[in-house]
Amino acid sequence: MAPRKKQAEPEENRQLEIEMASAEPESKPKKAKGKKEEAAKLELSLEEAFVKLDELMEQLESGEGSLEESFLLYQQGMQLLKQCNESIDRVEKKLIVLEEEGI
Repeated sequence: MAPRKKQAEPEENRQLEIEMASAEPESKPKKAKGKKEEAAKLELSLEEAFVKLDELMEQLESGEGSLEESFLLYQQGMQLLKQCNESIDRVEKKLIVLEEEGI
């Protein structure tokens, strides 16, 4: 005879219900919209991003921080660089459209 499985305690069942409820697809569209709005608010202008990149470079070049701090600064810089490239790409695409329209 195989040993019986222990049934989950009521508290464990409640935790599972909470986890499953939080993973329901109903909440996903709201979160996606919120993330886009949040990203738009957090995005710096191109000029602001360049200033921030300069500040990060100065901090990295000073060599005063730990390896972990330097790595975090590097990651922030790479994210800003990505944002700058995306911003420049958007402007270039708009310019191409305007040239094609003859404006």
